[in-house]
Amino acid sequence: MIASLVNTLEKEQADVSQCLYFYESEDGSSKKVTNRFAPAGTLTGKQALIAMLEGDIPGFLWNKLFKRELFDGIAFDEKKIIFEDYEVLILIFNKNMTMSFTAEPLYHYIQRPQSLTKKSWDKATMRLDYLPLTDQLTGSVWKNKEERKIFLRHKYSVIARVAFMAVSRAVSFSAAVQAIKKCRSHLSFREFYSVSPTLNKKINILNVMLFTSPYTLVLLGRMGKHILKKG
Repeated sequence: MIASLVNTLEKEQADVSQCLYFYESEDGSSKKVTNRFAPAGTLTGKQALIAMLEGDIPGFLWNKLFKRELFDGIAFDEKKIIFEDYEVLILIFNKNMTMSFTAEPLYHYIQRPQSLTKKSWDKATMRLDYLPLTDQLTGSVWKNKEERKIFLRHKYSVIARVAFMAVSRAVSFSAAVQAIKKCRSHLSFREFYSVSPTLNKKINILNVMLFTSPYTLVLLGRMGKHILKKG
């Protein structure tokens, strides 16, 4: 893996290289490549940032190789429990750098049941906490309001996914309600209205329900969870 990343870095004269990865079970019985984003040539830092916000580049460090100098002036926030690597990637992509890719899946990502990101469902709601920071760190990148909609699409996609996880995985009805309240605290009708035509149907429906009938959303989610358990 390291040799391939170094070769890609040198061949493209880039500052960062990335390989694809396998997502697999702990016993190795289930294995799949979940992301096949590997464009030819290089991306600029801004292009890489956009690709990450749109879900094409995973916001992790473990399938990437970096030139050491990219970390000048950048440090991990030790107070963060999760998503500290996401913040570091934004800071790196904000620099004058380029990123290259290999289309080979070389990293084996195993998420164990006892891992931090799987330990409890409410870790999902922590995804909401990095939205204001992401907005702040990317603010200088966007040339105008139209470009900023890239972040807004990301924001309302995250809110919708967290809402879905909250109503389907929360340990109790009250916990789901608290999570939905947290989702609603990040909503802005003006923002959502400006990007709604560019979001997919499911993301739009979830956000509209958060605006108009959040408790119905919780009830439907809890009912669905109960039916699945009984089935």
